[in-house]
Amino acid sequence: MELSLDENILKAYNLKKEHLKISQVGSGLINRTYLIFSIPENKRYILQNINSGVFQSPQLIADNLRLISDYLILKHPEYLFLKPVKPIAAEELMHIDGEYWRMLPFVANMVSRKTSL
Repeated sequence: MELSLDENILKAYNLKKEHLKISQVGSGLINRTYLIFSIPENKRYILQNINSGVFQSPQLIADNLRLISDYLILKHPEYLFLKPVKPIAAEELMHIDGEYWRMLPFVANMVSRKTSL
C-alpha cells in the first residue's frame, strides 16, 4: 500500500515526496514504520514515528543509540549497527507537530518477529 506523509517530515531529511515511493511496513505494534524508496538515489530507508505514549522520552532513546553507535565505531568497527540518518536540523530525531520521527538505513532481508517472551 503506497501512501503519503507530511511534507515537513520528508523535508527534514531533504526528501521530496514527488521523488519517493512510501509504504507502511508491518502492523505497527508500537511505532508506525514506513519504507521510503528514494527514486533519484535508488536508496531505501526506514522512517519511524516513535510512539511517545510508550516511549515518554524519545530523546533518551536517541541519546542511548548515539552512545552505543559511538562505542561500536571505536571498539568494534566491523559490527553492523544501524545508526540513524541525521535530519538536516537535528541530531537523531525530528519533533514535528508533537510527534517524534527517526530515519534508519534500510537493510535488505532483515526480519522482525512478533513474539513474546
